[in-house]
Amino acid sequence: MSDHYGKVRRDGLRIYTAAIQANTDPYLPVLENKVPNLAQLSRLSLGVMTIPLDRVVGSVSQGRAYAFTENFVLPLSHDEIVHGKGPLLDKMPGDKWQKFANLRAYFGFMYTHPGKKLLFMGDEFAQDKEWKYDDSLAWHLVEAKEHKGIQRLVSDLNHLIQKEPALYENDCDPAGFDWIDGSDIQHSVIAFMRFDAKKKETLIVCCNFTPATLHNYRLGAPYAGTYKEIFNSNSQYYGGTNTGNKGAVTSENIPYHGKPYSVNLLLPPLSTIILKYQGKAHAV
Repeated sequence: MSDHYGKVRRDGLRIYTAAIQANTDPYLPVLENKVPNLAQLSRLSLGVMTIPLDRVVGSVSQGRAYAFTENFVLPLSHDEIVHGKGPLLDKMPGDKWQKFANLRAYFGFMYTHPGKKLLFMGDEFAQDKEWKYDDSLAWHLVEAKEHKGIQRLVSDLNHLIQKEPALYENDCDPAGFDWIDGSDIQHSVIAFMRFDAKKKETLIVCCNFTPATLHNYRLGAPYAGTYKEIFNSNSQYYGGTNTGNKGAVTSENIPYHGKPYSVNLLLPPLSTIILKYQGKAHAV
């Protein structure tokens, strides 16, 4: 990674962190619609995903500053893949494997972020050409394992968001979300928790936006016990390398990130993982 990119990302993080702390944003929409379109967040986070190697963590965490001021939809609409902008896959940096891994990690982040989701047709299997109204979708691509992997990932995320109340019940309520760490510039990692309406279920989401495998990555955890890895975008089933946490991790009595316990994780490169607490949750 060049020093130039590193400086750009660190400076960007400082700017966005200041915006988050001030709870302000120059693009904050003033809308009467009960389900406004949060396109700005999508464009900010999508722009970050196109930066080579590591990421401006503050850009993808910026949406939290106003995520609950309205009932938002998070769109990756046709506006992002028309008029010469190219398909989502082409926006991703790196070699072929990194492009697909980037896209898998990004979809994982989008699906776990507060707000309802909108994904334009063709994105669910990583169409490799810009959308045109008079062309059919390139369905033949799902015969290739990389595109089939994206299709499987989106399908599983769709099922997961229906199965896990923590991912939809409090989508528009700050009680359904809590940061663990949104400022790890050095590793370009963000981590947060999602809760169901009764706070009986707790999910930990951790995104590694670099192509480096992070060993012994310590992350704060709210409860003592076992956390099952219920989703890993780096699964071989999706086209990844199967690097992960062997299905589950157990917390340690080591306070971290302001939480009373912590877990020791292996974070796959360019990935999003979801851990589900297996015990009885209580007030955080």
